[in-house]
Amino acid sequence: MDKTGFHSFLIQKGTPEGNIDSYVNIAVRFEDHITMTSNESCNERIEAFTDELIESGENTRDNYLALARYAQFRQDYTAFRLIVELIDGCEVMQNLYNKVGISLGEDFRDGIFEGVVLPPVGTPNTRKPAVTQTVMGRLERQTDPQTCRSLLIDCLRDLPDESYFQEREKYLACNSLDDYLDQRGADFLSELETIKEEGGLYYTQPVTGEVIEFIRDNPEISHGVRRANTLFQTKIPYMTNEYLKEADDGLKRYHYCHCPWVRESLKAGSSQISSTFCNCSAGFIKKPWEVIFGQHLQVEMLESVLDGDPRCRFAIQLPDGV
Repeated sequence: MDKTGFHSFLIQKGTPEGNIDSYVNIAVRFEDHITMTSNESCNERIEAFTDELIESGENTRDNYLALARYAQFRQDYTAFRLIVELIDGCEVMQNLYNKVGISLGEDFRDGIFEGVVLPPVGTPNTRKPAVTQTVMGRLERQTDPQTCRSLLIDCLRDLPDESYFQEREKYLACNSLDDYLDQRGADFLSELETIKEEGGLYYTQPVTGEVIEFIRDNPEISHGVRRANTLFQTKIPYMTNEYLKEADDGLKRYHYCHCPWVRESLKAGSSQISSTFCNCSAGFIKKPWEVIFGQHLQVEMLESVLDGDPRCRFAIQLPDGV
C-alpha cells in the first residue's frame, strides 16, 4: 500500500491533521483484507470487512469516511459507492424510532419496534429493507394515513440548514424565482460537465454525455419547474447511466431509487414496502426550499417507484408572493 501517497491525498482533501494517522491505519487493514480475500467480489469483501468493524465496535463514521477516501485514492469507484452506501442515511431508522416515541408515546413506539433490531452504522443496504417493511407495515396498520405521513414528511435525514445557506444567498441575489431556477439549472449542468471532463463522480455515480443530455432534457430534475404557485421536482436517478441502459422496468426502478432503506427491495422487480415511506424523500426535496424561503412548506408526493411509477416526483407549494 502507498501510505505516503494516501497521506498526501488526505491532506489534499482537507482531512483534519488529527484524523490522518487513523485514516491511514484503517486503510492498511482494509488493504490487507482485500489481499486475503482476492477471490471474493468487491461487494463480498466490503460486507465482510464492515461486519468485522461492527463486531469490534469500530463501525464509526470516521472509519467509513477513511475507507471511502481510500477507495477514491485508488480510483476504485465501485468500492467507493459501496462504502458510501454503508453510511448514507444510516440515521433514518433511529430518527424514526425517536420521532414515534416523541409523537405517539414510548409504549406505542415499543410496540411498533418490538423485535426489531435497529441496524448499526455500517449495515449493508441488503439487510435494511426487511426492517423498513416491518416498521412501516405496523405503523400503517396502527395509525391513520395522516399520522403516518406526519412522522415522515419533514425527512428523517439529518439535514443542517447551513448546508443550504449558499443557495439562499444565490436566490436572494436574483430578481425572481424564475431567474434563480434558470441559474440553478445552468449551475447543475456546468457541475456535471466538469465532473465528466475530470472523470469524477456526482456523489456516487459517474457522469457521461448521455447522463448530461438526459438531465438537460428534464428540467424538473436539473432545477425544478414552477407552474403558478407550485414547484415540480423530479429526482435524478440514483445510477443514471445504468437506468438509461436498462430495458427491464423493474430494474430501471431499482437503478432509480436513492433510498438505502428501500432500494434493494426493488432488485427483484417489485417491493413490499409501502410508498408512504417515500414521504421522507418528499421532506428531503423540500428542505432546501424551506431554507431558501425561510419558512415551512407543504409538499406532496406525486409519483414513486415503490408504486410502480417510472420516477419519483414531487410538488412543493410555494409561499404567497413568490
